[in-house]
Amino acid sequence: MSAPENGDPTAPTGGRSDAAFFDLLVRLSLEYDADEGTIGRLKYGTFDPDGARRLLSLLAQVPTEGPVNRELIQLLWMMPPMVGWQAQRREDAGDETARDLRMFADSIVDEGLRIFGPPPVISHD
Repeated sequence: MSAPENGDPTAPTGGRSDAAFFDLLVRLSLEYDADEGTIGRLKYGTFDPDGARRLLSLLAQVPTEGPVNRELIQLLWMMPPMVGWQAQRREDAGDETARDLRMFADSIVDEGLRIFGPPPVISHD
């Protein structure tokens, strides 16, 4: 991931500095790390409720103004399916943490809706 250029008027920072937004993207990308990241560890079967809260806190910091950042979309779009997949595996195994994972996946979707807005209704008039 390359740092955004300083002074770029189209940078989707929502009033934040380019450096702060880039730092947020880096921290979100680290959530995919297999050893330390919430999503990375979950991929291998370890659910960390504190990590889930940390990830949701990061998502809450994403600004909603300005153009949409492609790297942000790349970081977010796979999170709900990955969490949902683990929730389904745990449901199938009768694991009680499946409910927590479903709630976590729903919270990620809610943050995505806050960040990107709901899908548009496109009519053919």
